[in-house]
Amino acid sequence: MNRKNLFIFWAIALLALHLTPYTLHDCWAGSGRTGAAFLKIGIGARPVAMGEAYVGVADDINSLYWNPAGLSLLTGKQVTFTHNTWMQGVNYEYLAYGQSLCDLGSIGFSIAYLGVEPMQITNAAGVATGGSVDASDLMVGVAYAKAIGSLSIGATLKVLQERLAYNSAVGIGADIGILKKFEGIENLALGVNIQNIGTPLVFIDPLKASLMPLNIKAGGSCKLSENIVLALDINYAPLDARFSVNIGTELWCNKVLALRFGYRTGQLSDIDALAGITAGFGFRWEGCGIDYAFVPYGNMGQTHRISLVAEFGSAIKLAENSRMQMATPRVKADVKGKKVLLFWAPSEEENVAGYKIYVRKSLEENYRWIGVKPVSEAHYVFNAEPGTTYYIVVTAFSTDYPTIETPFTNEISVTPADVLALK
Repeated sequence: MNRKNLFIFWAIALLALHLTPYTLHDCWAGSGRTGAAFLKIGIGARPVAMGEAYVGVADDINSLYWNPAGLSLLTGKQVTFTHNTWMQGVNYEYLAYGQSLCDLGSIGFSIAYLGVEPMQITNAAGVATGGSVDASDLMVGVAYAKAIGSLSIGATLKVLQERLAYNSAVGIGADIGILKKFEGIENLALGVNIQNIGTPLVFIDPLKASLMPLNIKAGGSCKLSENIVLALDINYAPLDARFSVNIGTELWCNKVLALRFGYRTGQLSDIDALAGITAGFGFRWEGCGIDYAFVPYGNMGQTHRISLVAEFGSAIKLAENSRMQMATPRVKADVKGKKVLLFWAPSEEENVAGYKIYVRKSLEENYRWIGVKPVSEAHYVFNAEPGTTYYIVVTAFSTDYPTIETPFTNEISVTPADVLALK
């Protein structure tokens, strides 16, 4: 991303942070009006460490909670388990699984459980009577997402149960999300997720039913390089009359270690400014990983999240590891101003489903796939940054499942000239 786009991103972020505690102070003064409060607790150590700014990132299994449209970016199977040590003896466990179905889209499943340690029953004088009472929350969800060009859409359907002593309430809710990748603005993505649309939760009196904590989440992310991600989220909870802004960043020090930091304005009025800070780290090795997030809550204490992540069974197998060998195409390029036109000879295999274009900006970097959805024709056009050298390869892939992908084509390099110099 160029300096102009970076400046605009941080200008918006800083302006939103400035306005939240002042202009919107009255919105924060209101007390909560909804039930199922456990749905407000952020899931996944990676997103939480990034200040819970993730609706525009949403590129892994954590998207089940933050933006179900992001499931469409999965290329294989992912599973995660998160343990959240909350305050006052509360523990929150979360398990999720997601899988790509290639052209059919992606599916995901999740289950969350919040448990509270038994509390002693006391009389009006505060004296224990010998009994105890406990409480718990349970959520089971199923999600589906599909990419349509550079736009991804997704939804999660979930069933909830809240239990307090001998009483319980059941409800049905849904999340609906979209994620847009912009080819003209490199490495920029915008997302929207409407969370917790659903039925009221009734414990005893139907006239005192609790509504689900509806939340509208919108934001974006940008990659400054292959190793640095910036993210910004804006949240509006109309039923709770709450507004917040979250910002976060992720820095990969190498292929194994990532550092993450963030800030959430959502804690300003209830505790103090420092309570909005989040931090954490992550490790990745051979498809497995572990993430950690630390979130302080002032005098109330600190919370810790640990997530285990595994990726396996990619839906795309390289042709050299398969019995079937597909002909690898040859690629050429034509540069016109900022536009790079790629074209190649179509594969002669009968079961070719399309092609994928990979790009890197230096010989030391790994290739990254351009776009969200593979192309069906033997040509592709993308906008390039003048003066930057692009190293490009192409692959073909089959209609089989698991999909077979060819080795890379010959690598070509192009360097678009400055448009002003062409006039």
